[in-house]
Amino acid sequence: MLEDWITKTGRMPHTLRLDGAKEFVGSEMRDFCRKHNITLQLVPAYNYLLQCWVEGAIRITKSHTRMALKQSGCPLCFWVRATKDSIKKSNTLYARKEADGTLTTVFERMQPVGVSNNRRTIAVPFGCKVIVQIPRESSLCTDGSHGDRAMEGIYVGADDSTSAIHVHLFKTSKTQHV
Repeated sequence: MLEDWITKTGRMPHTLRLDGAKEFVGSEMRDFCRKHNITLQLVPAYNYLLQCWVEGAIRITKSHTRMALKQSGCPLCFWVRATKDSIKKSNTLYARKEADGTLTTVFERMQPVGVSNNRRTIAVPFGCKVIVQIPRESSLCTDGSHGDRAMEGIYVGADDSTSAIHVHLFKTSKTQHV
């Protein structure tokens, strides 16, 4: 996940402040940080003052995810996809003040990396209704000439490495990469 973020944004963190969970103190994480010259700071357990920023971010992310699910009317089984979509959008639209006083977003500062920065999917609300055109060659198209060539579904997120999106189709009750 961290490698994806570094690749997409082109930014390298100087310091990571983490709690003492097993996934953060393992040899793989330490080797990654050593390789990329990242300082690893472990926060003592049960030190709430040091963890308040992290806990606040988690609370905000959960709140945004609940809001996206409620507004879209999607069931809780879409929690993971709604959370990823919320995080991706907040990271992309986060604003900061530049030295000359202008307000810019990461979205505006992003350097294109292949086709991974699909700007259209940022504005699509989670859970909105979409209609997907089905190619004649697809296994979803039962009768190439006279069958349905489109299906209804809901938007459940953008792909990380291509310009495609993920759609949960009503007819098949499966999530499709379109």
